Amino acid sequence: MPPPAEPELDLRCPWCLYELSGIARHGTCPECGKDTGPASRATAAAGRVLREGKFRAVFFASPGIGLFAGIIAWRFVGGSPLVILATLAACMAATGVFAVWRTQPIPEARRLGPALLLGPIMALVYLAWVAAVANTGITAILAAIWLRCDIEFPSIYAWLLPPAVAIVLGGGLLIRRVLKT
Repeated sequence: MPPPAEPELDLRCPWCLYELSGIARHGTCPECGKDTGPASRATAAAGRVLREGKFRAVFFASPGIGLFAGIIAWRFVGGSPLVILATLAACMAATGVFAVWRTQPIPEARRLGPALLLGPIMALVYLAWVAAVANTGITAILAAIWLRCDIEFPSIYAWLLPPAVAIVLGGGLLIRRVLKT
């Protein structure tokens, strides 16, 4: 039985993903200058796992952000505890969207460093903003339902919701771009 084929990642530098198909297996990468031996591959793979672990960090932080934003909104609006649950659900849904935007290894080793923290920080800020926008929209809808539409749509929500949704969409595109670089 023939040995299994090596994965495509083994043909690339473990640090910068430079194509190494014509270079000695245990040499030095011409792009980043780092060792491409087996020990170096293990170290780089561990680093990639940590970078992929950004989702776990956001996943565990998002309930706290959602709960915090929900409690603040509940105290500000003076509504039902359903507002807290709705904000928490919106924050967890945004975490699911973040999971779909799976990050890739950074193509240039020189860009490693503090820039790795930019993506998760922006994602957490974005999740907090999504929770606030969802809270605004849900509060407006619940206010209209609970008041049985006896009054017109609350004017503050009518003014806040469209720019907030635009900022959420723009922030989502910005975060997606940051996570791809």
